[in-house]
Amino acid sequence: MKAKGLLAAGLLFSASAVCTSAAAAEGDTLWQVIQDDERLTTFATAVEASDLDERMSEEGEMTVFAATQEAFDALPEGRLDDWLSDDKTQHRRLVEVVSYHLVDGAWQPGDSDVVTTLQGTDMSVEEQDGDWQVGNATLVERDIQASNGVIHIIDAVLIPE
Repeated sequence: MKAKGLLAAGLLFSASAVCTSAAAAEGDTLWQVIQDDERLTTFATAVEASDLDERMSEEGEMTVFAATQEAFDALPEGRLDDWLSDDKTQHRRLVEVVSYHLVDGAWQPGDSDVVTTLQGTDMSVEEQDGDWQVGNATLVERDIQASNGVIHIIDAVLIPE
């Protein structure tokens, strides 16, 4: 009987810890949410290097398709290092890539089948067998709310042509 009580207390503690962390995140901007998510450390580095972190902290709704660490790891060797280098041409390319992950307004699956990125290019969005595809990526987690928009985590880095 004592074990059941401890198990129940542990579950209650776990549930309250989850609720507390969700409540603490309420009011966080897109940039704060991205910085706090361990799966998005490389994406956060790219955002900051491209000087788009301030844009993600501003008022006004935005959608972020945030690529995971694994997505960046799948890039050809040296590609990310090139983008993050001091070379001005590579820096412009980094800004293009990161802004291709951003959309004005809070897009949700089913809203439209095309989104216009901040980079200026239209990108297709479609449902395939229950999974949502944006460009060449799949949404692996969606609808992460922030005070100024929504984040959808994706499994590939979106690279404009």
